[in-house]
Amino acid sequence: GITEFFADIYPALSPQYRVIKYYLPLLEEAKEKGVEYTFDFIAADIKECLDDLGIEASHIIGESFGGAVAMTFALNYPDMLNKLVVLSSAPRFDLSLKVKLQLSVFPFVPMWLFARLHLYEVCERNDPKWAKEMFIRNAAWADHKTVVKRAQIVSKFDITDRVSAIKVPTLIMMGGTDQFTSKGSKMLNEMIENSELVVIEGYGHLCHMIAPEQFVQHVATHFR
Repeated sequence: GITEFFADIYPALSPQYRVIKYYLPLLEEAKEKGVEYTFDFIAADIKECLDDLGIEASHIIGESFGGAVAMTFALNYPDMLNKLVVLSSAPRFDLSLKVKLQLSVFPFVPMWLFARLHLYEVCERNDPKWAKEMFIRNAAWADHKTVVKRAQIVSKFDITDRVSAIKVPTLIMMGGTDQFTSKGSKMLNEMIENSELVVIEGYGHLCHMIAPEQFVQHVATHFR
């Protein structure tokens, strides 16, 4: 849920494409509409944004949690999607015991502490110091109630029985050292018939942020 992760991606793609930065809705926004905060709710919010902008169909890039959002959108609104990029994501998230324990205490600890506890699920130990500091800095001030809810819905996310219904050309990307979602990325490649798997070697879950040139090159090729 950190748009700064894509800070070097937007300007690289914008000369060729109209690039729209989408901010994930907060829990309070779902409460105001009287609906549950789910992946279906977020996908519907994207549709509403595209409708407001008069966009009938688009390419969509989703990373990690955003990948789950993007795939939900692809399943719910297939006619509004041209091509899909799913980065560092999965059809379900098989959480380790350590992560499950973290999530059990998450509602009771401040964001700055959780950001540090969760650091090495998002970052690899050999990632540059600036990448780790960026994650901690941004995660520390995120809306706590919303992030708790996102953690809850991602722990229950499972589209393994539906994901094969995604028919648009799909680029699945992962970092070669990603310990968090690499298994899930490979599962997606097996389950989505019209998909290609690209591995950015030497980088982990945040490969697009640490090696943006490689990421953009693959995405631009896919979108052609």
